[in-house]
Amino acid sequence: MNAFYQQFADNIATRQQKQVQLKASGFNSIQPPADIAAVIKDITIQLVRNAVVHGIETPEVRESRGKPVVGKINLSLIELSESYKLMIEDDGNGLDFDAIRARAVQMGYDANDLAQWSEQRLTTLLFKSGFSTREQADDDAGRGVGMDIIQAHIDQMNGQINVDSQAGKYTRMTVKIPKNPVQ
Repeated sequence: MNAFYQQFADNIATRQQKQVQLKASGFNSIQPPADIAAVIKDITIQLVRNAVVHGIETPEVRESRGKPVVGKINLSLIELSESYKLMIEDDGNGLDFDAIRARAVQMGYDANDLAQWSEQRLTTLLFKSGFSTREQADDDAGRGVGMDIIQAHIDQMNGQINVDSQAGKYTRMTVKIPKNPVQ
């Protein structure tokens, strides 16, 4: 399964004219029940896609920022006593809160209200159906359906997601799915 995610990331990176190295751990050794495994796979696919498309910069941009031209994505699955923890971190752009605000205004949110929102609250917009900061949709992103799929799965499984980001440095998403989700 680790190789599957690397190939998936490579295919997207090629289409997006980017270079990535994905390091995955835990996916070959941890065996959740089939229903939870399917949810983890769906979430992971969406998160890897987002990391490549939205997180990792083009080689030219990375070089201009003093970064290696190959973007790094770390992906891990850990089994805890009560849950499974999925983590993904990329060394890319970080979240663009100005772009998030601008898109929210286009969707009808009040600009004055948004100016008062914390970065944490702005991050919640990423999980709304139809929300994308991408100007044009392509085969990999821009339709605003990826992150709301993640949120639907997390809600269904009674899980949680945390997002941490620093502009120009990284974005880290941590998902916890209980071993015994109440459905």
